[in-house]
Amino acid sequence: MDILRIMIGALVGTTMMTIFSYLISIAFQKLYKEPVLLKYILLKSGADLTKKQTATAGWIVHYLMGVVFIVIYHFLWKSDVVALTWLNGLYLGIGSGIVGILGWIVMFKVSNFKSDIGFTGYFSQLLIAHIIFALSAVAVYKFLFEC
Repeated sequence: MDILRIMIGALVGTTMMTIFSYLISIAFQKLYKEPVLLKYILLKSGADLTKKQTATAGWIVHYLMGVVFIVIYHFLWKSDVVALTWLNGLYLGIGSGIVGILGWIVMFKVSNFKSDIGFTGYFSQLLIAHIIFALSAVAVYKFLFEC
C-alpha cells in the first residue's frame, strides 16, 4: 500500500507541478519546462543518446525526482516527524523548492547552460511549482488514503 501511495503522490504532484510550469512558460514566453531543460542538459552532457531518447530521459528524470521527494515526504509523515497538514505541506514545498533551485543551479553550472530563460523568473516559478507539488501530495494522502 505504501508503494501505491508514493507512486500516486509522485504522479499527481509532478503532473500538477509540470502543468503549472508549462502554463507559466506560455504566459511569460520563457522556457520554464523542467523536462525540456533536462533534455538540453542531457544533450550538453555528451550522453550517447538520440534527441528523442534525451527527451524521454528528461521526462523520466523529472518524474523520478518526484518519486524521490514523495519518498521523503512519506517517511516524514509515516514516522510522525511532520504531521500531514496543509501548512506542513506548504513548508515541505518551500523546502523542496529550495533544494530544487540549488539542484538546478548546480546542473546549469556543470553543463555550462547558456540561455535567456531569466533565472530569477525561472527560480521563482520553480519555488511555486514545488509548493504546488507538495500540496498536491498532501491532497493525495488526505483524500485518497488515510495516512
